Amino acid sequence: MAEVIRRRGGSKGRLAEVESQVASLARRLDEQANVVASQREWLSKQKTRIDNQHARITEMEKSVGALNTVYAVLQHQMASLETRMDRLHAAVTDGTPAATEPERAEARALIDEIREEHSRIRTRFGVMARYEERIRRLERALEPEPNP
Repeated sequence: MAEVIRRRGGSKGRLAEVESQVASLARRLDEQANVVASQREWLSKQKTRIDNQHARITEMEKSVGALNTVYAVLQHQMASLETRMDRLHAAVTDGTPAATEPERAEARALIDEIREEHSRIRTRFGVMARYEERIRRLERALEPEPNP
């Protein structure tokens, strides 16, 4: 570079100025390389984090699918129980003749069975609510982080 400047009639002052500019550009290039390396490291960490979250979501999707199936079954069971309760309520309130003792025993057994089933259903709905909360937390955790 110095030879080119001398051939063109440049002076030592001009050479020093060009060398200074080159050194300044080299420093800026090094700084930018450091920034790129930092960004590359940050992106690598983000990719690892996203891969981990993806694996967790895939696992949770399987659970959600199973829970949806359980939910559909529970809906049908609840509808069936409500129908049975309505029939019992209608039998009690429509002025039909008093039931015999075996019929009352059957009705009591049916009511007990319904209460137990309601308890099981409430438990299952609680499990589903906990899974939904976990999904909400995962969605919040997957929100993008701001760049450094």
